[in-house]
Amino acid sequence: MTVVVWDTTGLLLFLLWLLLPPLYVVALGRAYVRRCSKTLQRTATIRDELLDLFDDLELVRESAEPPEDLPSVIPTARDDDTQDFIALVPAAGRHRLDPSPVRR
Repeated sequence: MTVVVWDTTGLLLFLLWLLLPPLYVVALGRAYVRRCSKTLQRTATIRDELLDLFDDLELVRESAEPPEDLPSVIPTARDDDTQDFIALVPAAGRHRLDPSPVRR
């Protein structure tokens, strides 16, 4: 009778060894999917709030245009001094530590 009990116990342990990893994976998978879905919902909510804030910011920017009398900070390519090119003297035979060969 001990042989039959050992065989039955071994068979049950073998079945447990076969079934436990898939059950464990299913349990972990469900927990992971639940956590991911909660994170996705939270992320979507935050994204919607940010989009609303950006829309509000665009409305504020459109309504608060700068006055026309302020000088431009960024120079344009149509300035008067853009056509003044400085001629360079050829630097052949000069040492790199010599003063700059640029004429002014």
